[in-house]
Amino acid sequence: DEDAILRIAKEKGADAIIPGYGFLSENAPFARRVNEAGLVWAGPSPEAIEAFGVKHTARDLAAKADVPIVPGTKGLVKDE
Repeated sequence: DEDAILRIAKEKGADAIIPGYGFLSENAPFARRVNEAGLVWAGPSPEAIEAFGVKHTARDLAAKADVPIVPGTKGLVKDE
């Protein structure tokens, strides 16, 4: 529960939220809420979460950064 996590973090005087793996770690809106609450989000930025959550965007970003990628389609493939 996002609200409970933020409330408890504030009550206990936490400085940061470390999302770990799964659960809220890939939730860009929650990462924004953490930052807006004045806490440090110890994970990828909300923008990175959004960009890498969309596979064709992630692939394009990786290619632009010269990260080796498996050959395949370029861009979004639409089923018509």
